[in-house]
Amino acid sequence: MDIGAALAVIPQIERAIHERSVKTDLERSALAQLSGRRRWFQALEGGDGEDIQEPMAALPQSILHGDYQETNLFFGADAVVAVIDWDQCGAGARSYDVLRALHLMLALSPALCRAFLEGYRSVRDLPDEELDAMARCYGALSDSNLWVFAAAYLENNERAKPFIGIGPFVPFCEKWERVWGECKNRG
Repeated sequence: MDIGAALAVIPQIERAIHERSVKTDLERSALAQLSGRRRWFQALEGGDGEDIQEPMAALPQSILHGDYQETNLFFGADAVVAVIDWDQCGAGARSYDVLRALHLMLALSPALCRAFLEGYRSVRDLPDEELDAMARCYGALSDSNLWVFAAAYLENNERAKPFIGIGPFVPFCEKWERVWGECKNRG
């Protein structure tokens, strides 16, 4: 993770938001989230920047979809019958797609995550240790990714805005601890 690059782009995005004549709740939320991310990056600055390449490479590898989520799934009766949009397909840590689905598709809802994991584990082994290790890597990737803000406000990509969401920035690791604790305690 390049902390310096992230800290350099945040003010550019903030300026672009401030230059808008009308500020919506989304813009106000984006500014608050960027401020929270800046504080998060500054807390990491001077550390190792949490290099995640080695830990991710050490996890069991597989072919990944890269964008496994509900809009890329077709259902028949009570099962997924097709998966589309393989543009981001590649090799990587097999638990990446699982974590991304739990985060983006299921919004880290403990009940939904528990059901998803039970279903996944009914056909494929996924130890708790592997999932938790991926959560640390995924969190570093997710929290340091400013794409949605840059796309929405520097590139004026209106389609990116809904992915910003309303609310403060909460580091993924904090969200994961909460949901993972509930999943393990009831599972």
